Amino acid sequence: MNIEQHSGSSRAGAEHLRLTDLDLITQKLEAILGESGSVKPDGIAMAKAKRWLQQFPIDDILNGIEASFAVHLRHDADGDADWGSALKSLHKVDSFIRQVIEEKTRPYIGRIFYAQGVIRNRLRDKSFKCFDAIEQAHLSGVSMEVIEAFAKTVSSREEVESALSAWGGAM
Repeated sequence: MNIEQHSGSSRAGAEHLRLTDLDLITQKLEAILGESGSVKPDGIAMAKAKRWLQQFPIDDILNGIEASFAVHLRHDADGDADWGSALKSLHKVDSFIRQVIEEKTRPYIGRIFYAQGVIRNRLRDKSFKCFDAIEQAHLSGVSMEVIEAFAKTVSSREEVESALSAWGGAM
């Protein structure tokens, strides 16, 4: 993998640090994809990594990469990473980094996304928005266990709106 180093006076030190961080990202991607696999980090991955480094701390980037690939990466019968799922994982890293950062201030956020996803699946409506109402209900004192259990039994939009309103989460 060729990464060009910019020549410049004041940027040389910062560029060296960025190369070190890029190496960490490359190592993380190679470890996830597997050394023997046919999928390797390429120019697209490195361009994304450079952009991530401009926006986010390295620890959050590495955690976001791990989370994204854990959810989206699939393997073929030989155990090699599937190219399509690896590309999807790479494109989803940004949102996972943001979620990692958000979880520092709102540790329950992943469970809210989960509950919203369960409700959307049960209603067969991928556009149904109830995230804010679920969060308000949780902040009003309803435990995430109760919300998740409710989400698994939902059968209508009206049922969701009624329950969340009763719990303090206006829709």
